[in-house]
Amino acid sequence: MNRFIGLFCIALLLPLTGCSNGLKVNYVEGVIKHDGATLQGAIVTFTPKTEGTGMMASGTTDANGVYKLTVLQGGTKDKGTAEGEYMVSVSKKTTDPIRMDPPPPAYPNSAKVPVYGYVFPKKYTNPNTSDLTATVKKGKNLNIDFELTGPGDVTLPPEKQN
Repeated sequence: MNRFIGLFCIALLLPLTGCSNGLKVNYVEGVIKHDGATLQGAIVTFTPKTEGTGMMASGTTDANGVYKLTVLQGGTKDKGTAEGEYMVSVSKKTTDPIRMDPPPPAYPNSAKVPVYGYVFPKKYTNPNTSDLTATVKKGKNLNIDFELTGPGDVTLPPEKQN
């Protein structure tokens, strides 16, 4: 009977332990810039280069363009990610009006046109096309910074496209 109670207790507690791959989490921080200006509200994601190594982690940039990675491990959030080689992607969508010169036919008299899309080239949103990489080492990893360049990939709202 005691054996049954012991197994029953283990069975109840097992889901609470979460899934941990046993990798140590290392603090990661950096700055994201687009054409020299810091980028607020961008989502930065680190994806392991090799499947089965490292841990996918992400963070959002603050008003100074600073991101701090967070990974979900064992059911809790840890600040950072595991040592290893990573592909990096950055994403930030916009619906803000921008100046288009000349204005598109749908907005002939408008100084600013509402657009949808990304504030920088869409290639940066995919870890396989961004060409951004990072090496996370044991301990604190500060200044893993990235500079994104080029105009955004934006389109007119669907109802205004011809």
